[in-house]
Amino acid sequence: MESLPAFADACSPDVTTLGSASVYYCTTPGGFGEHSIRIDAVSRAQGLEALTIVDRAIELGHLPAAPAKDACRWCDFRPVCGPEEERRVATKPEAPKQMFTITGLGMDLAHTFTPSPDGRYAVTETEYQYTPLRIWDLEAGQTGKTQNIDTPISAWTSDWRTLAHNHEVRWPYVFVSAYEDGLQVFSMKDPHNPKTEGHFFTCECKHRQGFGGSAENGWQSTTSVMQGAFGVDVRNYDGLVAISDMRTGLHLFKMDGFKGWNGKDFGVPNISSVQDWDRGPKDSSKPKVASEN
Repeated sequence: MESLPAFADACSPDVTTLGSASVYYCTTPGGFGEHSIRIDAVSRAQGLEALTIVDRAIELGHLPAAPAKDACRWCDFRPVCGPEEERRVATKPEAPKQMFTITGLGMDLAHTFTPSPDGRYAVTETEYQYTPLRIWDLEAGQTGKTQNIDTPISAWTSDWRTLAHNHEVRWPYVFVSAYEDGLQVFSMKDPHNPKTEGHFFTCECKHRQGFGGSAENGWQSTTSVMQGAFGVDVRNYDGLVAISDMRTGLHLFKMDGFKGWNGKDFGVPNISSVQDWDRGPKDSSKPKVASEN
């Protein structure tokens, strides 16, 4: 209603003879009736003020997405916002809230937590010898059925005597920098029964002669397993696997049958540690190497 005087000024060929303007509401809240206002200097000033407020609010205001439940499913602007806007707004990363915990016997020195692309499962590492990577089903905590999950559904290790370290999930594969046991790859396609898919011994070291001790003996321990493959990363474009080894340096690998990763190819969300959480990666051209430039 406040904008009627401005519309009247724009539409009328002779604003001096225009005495009133009206609008017809064809809605239940509007009562399906005609509403009129007087057009004079006061109403014209009020109409201009209303338009100025709206214009300034659009220019300077913050207009965050605030969709109702399932509203994005039918929204015409979904190609602009992306498919994950409703979930992003619901999680409110600027105001995190604890939903549940994962604690229990033997859960000490928690180190690495890596979820599956759909958030249903997680792989965790605890930083001490003889512990496997534990695999957890998070559904009970996510749905509010429990406030603490204390029992993993399965576990994986390359050798019970050693210690797996960092890992990257590219469903269904988990790429592990397993300290003394180098690069290890296992599948969690069946999270209850993980299976080793491949490995490469990068450490070239003897068991329990990892870093420790003192300067006098070259910081070499006679009990530590913390040596060898320390970090791991996976390039999604072509499946290149990088391992940083504390003993032998950088190693680059390609695994037979693994030519890259896109979650859509495996029936899961296209989400991993190197991707845009909200929208996922867009197709891009092949990276150029120095010899191609």
